[in-house]
Amino acid sequence: MNKDVKKIDDIIKRFFEKFTAQKTFWVAYSGGVDSHVLVHALVQNKNPSQNIRAIHIHHGLQVHADEWSEHCTQQAKNLAVPIEIKHVYAKPAHGQSPEAAAREARYAALSGIIQKEDVLLTAHNQNDQAETLLLQLIRGAGVKGLAAMPKQTQFNEGILCRPFLEVSRASILSYAQHYQLKWIEDPSNENTHFDRNYLRQTIFPLLTARWPSIEKTFSRSAEHCASASEILEELAKDDFIYSVNRNNNAMNIEKLLTLSMQRQKNVLRYWIEEQDLPLPSTAHLESLMHDVIPAAEDKIPCMHWPGAEIRRYKGFLFAMPPLVVFDSTLEIAWDRQIALKLPCDLGVIEKDDQNIKGKALSSIEGPVVIRFRQGGEVMKVPGRQGSHELKKLFQEWNVLPWCRDRIPLIYVQDELVAVVISSHCVLPQYANPHILPISGV
Repeated sequence: MNKDVKKIDDIIKRFFEKFTAQKTFWVAYSGGVDSHVLVHALVQNKNPSQNIRAIHIHHGLQVHADEWSEHCTQQAKNLAVPIEIKHVYAKPAHGQSPEAAAREARYAALSGIIQKEDVLLTAHNQNDQAETLLLQLIRGAGVKGLAAMPKQTQFNEGILCRPFLEVSRASILSYAQHYQLKWIEDPSNENTHFDRNYLRQTIFPLLTARWPSIEKTFSRSAEHCASASEILEELAKDDFIYSVNRNNNAMNIEKLLTLSMQRQKNVLRYWIEEQDLPLPSTAHLESLMHDVIPAAEDKIPCMHWPGAEIRRYKGFLFAMPPLVVFDSTLEIAWDRQIALKLPCDLGVIEKDDQNIKGKALSSIEGPVVIRFRQGGEVMKVPGRQGSHELKKLFQEWNVLPWCRDRIPLIYVQDELVAVVISSHCVLPQYANPHILPISGV
């Protein structure tokens, strides 16, 4: 038997042995030689209970895109594999590379299909891994970036696997030629304007001429970086539990500073990423360490980068998406019978029967209006005499300064009767039973 065929068959057999509980295996099928060999090898080695399905993403960026979809449909039919064709909008936004735009559109479409316990397979190979490692190195990536592509990771509710990361492009081509497979050749792969193609067409031929096993060596380096990255993540999880308040994800600066400088940076990256925010550059992280964290106690510094910002208040750090523009003069009528969705992602005020002035809010007569702070508001607080300035109450309750103009105020017959404060708008130790709950933020 062809040694490359045997190698690929053995890899797929071991793959199926690892995922005996899974029944549906989706292949990201471009129609190129790599993904076609993957589909073919899966069909050759599956058992009757395992369901192989293909999904082809139609990016609409090439003049032959329709022909490629037809080719994939026919090849899938020949292999008795059901196939879905997904059309996506993949034109890059301003400042975004075409490769990144296509990748984002592709994975967004794939995530809409993969269900719980499904497995998504991509045909990334050893050469792809080596190219990714070198690209990340050129971009100045850290250990996590140099880990390149993982063999297995969580994807939507299922699992994403790359079984060919140990297989060279030459072995895949040998397999395809052995079975006389037909595949698509994308002419854009020859365009060295794209970084990956430049490495593939220009740089790696020079490297392999000097070091014939360079792809295998680079792939091994990526595995070493992946192991190191896993260790750093385990350490970050422990430091995260130690230094971050789970009620509102606020970072306790006093606890953070008990860690070494490198562990501080490690847990800060982990903390930011846990909130689905883009990671800061090295320069932004250094600014956070040297300008924001050591700021005077009475200062409220803010540092931002595209897609995220970090603010400091009274010994805590808060990471968040950039605040959206908000009109605090807005007034919203509320009938109290249904939950009220607030604008600008401020959350949802749930229907609630807590007592206001001795009555359930839903039973109080008169119109209820939601307003926002303009200055000079006063209100009566249960269990306390007289009226109190809202400004001082916010200070007393440790409401975060940047949230104060966005706190919903409930008025009944033009009287401020309640405020609605979510946990992410207050310091971690704050608790007040006299406010209404807010959700969805």
